[in-house]
Amino acid sequence: SSGINAEYGSIKCSEPKKRVKIEHEGPPANWRTLYDNIVEMRKDIVAPVDTMGCFKTADDSHGPKMYRYQVMISLMLSSQTKDEKTAEAMKRLKEFGLNPQKMAETDVEVLQQLIRSVGFWKKKAVYLKNASHIVHTQHDGDIPRTFEGLTSLPGIGPKMAHLCMEFAWNT
Repeated sequence: SSGINAEYGSIKCSEPKKRVKIEHEGPPANWRTLYDNIVEMRKDIVAPVDTMGCFKTADDSHGPKMYRYQVMISLMLSSQTKDEKTAEAMKRLKEFGLNPQKMAETDVEVLQQLIRSVGFWKKKAVYLKNASHIVHTQHDGDIPRTFEGLTSLPGIGPKMAHLCMEFAWNT
């Protein structure tokens, strides 16, 4: 940590660590075979992610911008957490009023209680608040459209950014 603090609402956090640029060489040569095998193995199985994954816990009734934001938050909460626990936390957040402005204005202690069922809930509450503040103030309430923009947000790493691009932006 650099010891330099950035202020987001009432929460102080260390400046984000410098990101390493990831070079994408494309998918593995045998990706299609691997994918087809997974599809075959899963054809008769319904996994929790099929009914409670990030794209299922987000609410699309408030328009595409809010849906994208909720997909991102669901992904953020899902790391190191069972889908059932992520769905519980998302339900509580939505009942509370899950939108960028409200999350940015909510005390971290309140957010912690709302997401307590997920792994690393104390740290994720800070990420939730700070990412929401950035989305609200710098992106007009919408999530960034690029991989680089997403990974610049607190709590969003490369894997989450790729999933967010897929499920929130359909790219």
